[in-house]
Amino acid sequence: MKRGFGILMHIASLPGKYGIGTFSDCYAFLDFLSAAGAKYWQVLPLNPTGFGNSPYQSAAAEMLNPYFISIEELCAEGLLTESEARSAEQEGKYIDYGYLYETREPLFRKAYARFRKNAAFSGYVKRGEAKDYALFMALKKKHGGISFDNWEEKFKFADEGALAEFAAENEEELQFWQFLQYTAERQWKKVRAYAENLHISVIGDLPIYVAYDSVDVWKNPSIFKLDENRKPVKIAGVPPDYFSAEGQLWGIRYSIMPNRKRTVSHGGESGWNGH
Repeated sequence: MKRGFGILMHIASLPGKYGIGTFSDCYAFLDFLSAAGAKYWQVLPLNPTGFGNSPYQSAAAEMLNPYFISIEELCAEGLLTESEARSAEQEGKYIDYGYLYETREPLFRKAYARFRKNAAFSGYVKRGEAKDYALFMALKKKHGGISFDNWEEKFKFADEGALAEFAAENEEELQFWQFLQYTAERQWKKVRAYAENLHISVIGDLPIYVAYDSVDVWKNPSIFKLDENRKPVKIAGVPPDYFSAEGQLWGIRYSIMPNRKRTVSHGGESGWNGH
């Protein structure tokens, strides 16, 4: 195996015009790596962020963060206007997640309203790759962003009949959330292909546990240590140490499956981006 070097750089940290690094900002960084002779790019978790603006409490282990969606590409596809894109511009050394939380969803809803559903999108929806995620996010919005264990009983326990009825009555809302994942996935695949063409390998990273308030726990309660009311029986953390005299309570739940810790990110406040 040949030796090589690379850089750990999260997409969120890439410089860009829109307050956070996006997929469109990856290309210049990859060009930089290529010019420097680097062979590896390591990213941090790509999950939607949640509580504490962290990817370690996400609403979904297998979804991408909508904040990474390229606004430039949405403009190029005619889904956003130049003035709408300019309204999303934000300068600053640090990411203002509060600003993103307030502005990105309305912006992406405008893009979705102009999106003409094609065969590729229909196939994506039919495959159900983001079906449960879309259901979870739509129900979370319906319940004001609160944790799923405080939802109406039929939704809290994921009653299949109730979910089917809700999905039928809220098809457009579910497809909005699927549109975000479809768009993010398409854009990320383009970035990966660009990296491959430059002979740069992308090294991924995964959070350690799934978050409690996530589609992963909600739809798979039998593999987690929950009681009959879907409340957690065990919570991950660490005892008191040098960093914290009182210890740390991470709030991320153990799986009951031996040696099977599912991986996810951060999701917490009552909000649209996995919160």
